[in-house]
Amino acid sequence: MGNSKEPLKKFNDKFLSNDLPEGNKQPFLNNDDDNYQFDHLMEEIGNDGKFQKRFNFLYNFIIVIFLTMPYLNIILAMTIPEHFCQVPGMEATNYSLEEWKEIWLLKINKSGETLYDSCKMYIVNGTEKNSISCLYGWNFDRTWYSETVTTEQNWVCDKEIYVSNTFAAGRIGEIIGTFVFGQLGDSYGRKPVFYLSILILIIGRTLSVFVSGNYLFFLFSIALGSTASTSVFQSPLVISMEVSDEKKRSHIAFLQCTGWVLGLCLLILIAWGLRDWKLIMLVSTLPNIVCFFMYELLPESPRWLASRGKIEEAVNVLKYISNINKTKIPKNTYSVLEKIKNKKETFYGLASLFANWRLAKNTIIIITCWSVSGLCYYVITLNVTNMSGNPFMNFFWQSLVELPGYILGKVLSDRIGRRWTQTGAYALGGAFCLSTLLVQTLIDLRLPYVLLLGMIILGGLSSSFLPETLYKKLPETLDDAKIFGKNQKYWSFSLE
Repeated sequence: MGNSKEPLKKFNDKFLSNDLPEGNKQPFLNNDDDNYQFDHLMEEIGNDGKFQKRFNFLYNFIIVIFLTMPYLNIILAMTIPEHFCQVPGMEATNYSLEEWKEIWLLKINKSGETLYDSCKMYIVNGTEKNSISCLYGWNFDRTWYSETVTTEQNWVCDKEIYVSNTFAAGRIGEIIGTFVFGQLGDSYGRKPVFYLSILILIIGRTLSVFVSGNYLFFLFSIALGSTASTSVFQSPLVISMEVSDEKKRSHIAFLQCTGWVLGLCLLILIAWGLRDWKLIMLVSTLPNIVCFFMYELLPESPRWLASRGKIEEAVNVLKYISNINKTKIPKNTYSVLEKIKNKKETFYGLASLFANWRLAKNTIIIITCWSVSGLCYYVITLNVTNMSGNPFMNFFWQSLVELPGYILGKVLSDRIGRRWTQTGAYALGGAFCLSTLLVQTLIDLRLPYVLLLGMIILGGLSSSFLPETLYKKLPETLDDAKIFGKNQKYWSFSLE
């Protein structure tokens, strides 16, 4: 520490403001909480200035639009169009397609509706007419897609499980990536993990185009790409949260949500225009390469740099922010960063999340709510491919309708609190799932929504027992988390 005074003096003489109002310095210097001091430091440098606006527009909006596309393009690529058994020989007859199907295809009854069986055909053996599985492949409806993975590889009927396994592999990869990249971000920084995530996502999705003929390699490529599908959104969000005004943090999250919706809509329009799954995957994935040309524009988290003892790098980032915001860095910047550096960090295992009853309860509820929300969103997204009509417009409108939901959620969460907003969202989702029972359609199309209704009820009831966070100081230590929300009444509201 003896050698740190000389660079500190040089830094003070050259860069630091000497005319800060005394009232701004005193509480900052006297408070021993290094988190408070860093937040106050950002107030002086600017936590809602030109830098934050530019950063959020670029990394939490524009780039999110393009990163959303490879996250969900696999759903469109795995679409299963309507199909029926191919029976050769029709060209040598005068039969129409419908007449030919009437002769050779089985009919089945689903909820009172007569349909052709997609996986069975008749075969004539002498005077007998028996049903067997398709012998000569399938004819696929090419109205909307010229080619998908399922039509190219014939993943239908007894091989339809391949589609489910692919989606399952993606979710497993996503779960693994959440833990792995979270740890990597804490160990090596948000910036390198962000770009590593983009690289893996691009490689995984691009590789899938060239290995679809080998099922195991295809599964691996999908799982590989999915491992990074969460961290590409988390890294810029965390950096922005750390250098922004806490009152703007809900706005930052809303920006990402808006970028997400626009990314989905753009993906659907691209798919509608291209119609071939390989082109869809490549065109919606490869543009993200441009992110690597913006490497210098993304700063590392100054708080993380200071916690790893990289004081000079942290100062350079703060200088970069202050220059854009046209502010001056406070005199005690080095001392604040040194406090963060010298603070001994205690690392706790997963078991610490269950250290006492209150913490265990909150942990279980949060896991439950995240699981329910993720499951419901993914099932609804997948089920849109089963709807009749134009699949692209179905997907487009379902994606676009998320935007007013995000707007309503942001407004309500800032007015009545996060807890009751989330509970109300579950209640509204449950009501819409319940309404599907009144729609006259095939039972297998309504069944997913019936199952989701039970999950939503579980999520809604669970979320109502979470502690409110609006206008609350969030826990920063394990001891804080053990008592967070202790005196909260169940029917309390955090009205603005």
